[in-house]
Amino acid sequence: MGQGGALAVGKLVFEMSIIGDETVGGLVENVVVAEDDQFKGNPSFSECMRETLFSMKLPAPRGRGRLTIRYPMMFSGPNAAPEPQNLGKADYKFEQ
Repeated sequence: MGQGGALAVGKLVFEMSIIGDETVGGLVENVVVAEDDQFKGNPSFSECMRETLFSMKLPAPRGRGRLTIRYPMMFSGPNAAPEPQNLGKADYKFEQ
């Protein structure tokens, strides 16, 4: 839900860095909203999604490295049939 009960509809692209150790798991170190054309008028929704990504439980990157992921997400209303769209591709970079 957006501000004032409005539904969030549109595309957000997040870039997040994951660090960690195989014994304790992965930790989301940083999350940035990389693209936000539709939600600029609703910063609380973008911030809620960002904070949710920080709370994710993930496996640790191999060898105590850092994994940076760029991931597009599309949001639509409950009665909307998802339209095939080019959201862009998910991308990643691993640093040892």
